[in-house]
Amino acid sequence: MKKEFWVANKTKRDVALSDLRVTIPAYKIINLLDQRHYNLTLEQLEASAKSGSLFKRNRILAINDVGPAPAPIRQIPVSKYPGIRRNDRPIRTVETPNYEELQFSDEMFANENIDIAEEYKPILPKKK
Repeated sequence: MKKEFWVANKTKRDVALSDLRVTIPAYKIINLLDQRHYNLTLEQLEASAKSGSLFKRNRILAINDVGPAPAPIRQIPVSKYPGIRRNDRPIRTVETPNYEELQFSDEMFANENIDIAEEYKPILPKKK
């Protein structure tokens, strides 16, 4: 099992640990023995806790050997009797309005607008 050395900053300001060359952000908990982020030994941390910057800031920092508890996973409860939707009728009925003005054929439209079509004859003659 890997050793851990957790330091928690309890203030709203960043705390600099000068002898360890580490800054602890406000309201954060950090494992100083984490090899991915820090290159510190247990002897260095214990010496700092006895007489170094960790000792001087013991009122605003909390030192712990055990990390914070993981946040519980929130699960959505599943009902034994889920609502069953029946497909025999739709949820909404969509009514399509029927307009009399729009009921005409292409021939009726062409007959009504033949005078407009004659006004706008193409300028260039069609190629044969």
